[in-house]
Amino acid sequence: MHLRTWIDGPYGTPVDVSEYGTVVLLATGMGIAAQLPLLKAVVDECHNGTAKARRIVLVWQLDRSQNLIIDWMNQILVRDQGAYILQVKLYVEKEFKNEETKYGDIEEYGEHARISKLYGQVDLWKMLRQEIEEKRGRMLITSEYQHL
Repeated sequence: MHLRTWIDGPYGTPVDVSEYGTVVLLATGMGIAAQLPLLKAVVDECHNGTAKARRIVLVWQLDRSQNLIIDWMNQILVRDQGAYILQVKLYVEKEFKNEETKYGDIEEYGEHARISKLYGQVDLWKMLRQEIEEKRGRMLITSEYQHL
């Protein structure tokens, strides 16, 4: 029996997110597990006044959508209470919510519509160019993204 295995990261010391004005976190599928601790840390540091971030964007590509994911993201938005610097972009590539939902549709959720569910695959380079144009201060991009 042969089992091929890949193990990746972490490498070196953890990134000090407090020095960046814009933080973009990219994930596909279960890669979100690596991004959530960093996301929670930077949101908490902003709330405590120990981070410079004024824009935080989580981009998560999923195969299918589930209401549980929206509930989970709403819980993260609660940590950003009052600052409103966190935006979540969920891209659902397959298994749309119903037959009327089509590729390119967008739904918004959460307080101040800070969770966007977009049906289709993220155009990663277009999205990154837009984030670079809108960045505030130094920019950090972290990735657990399979299709770079």
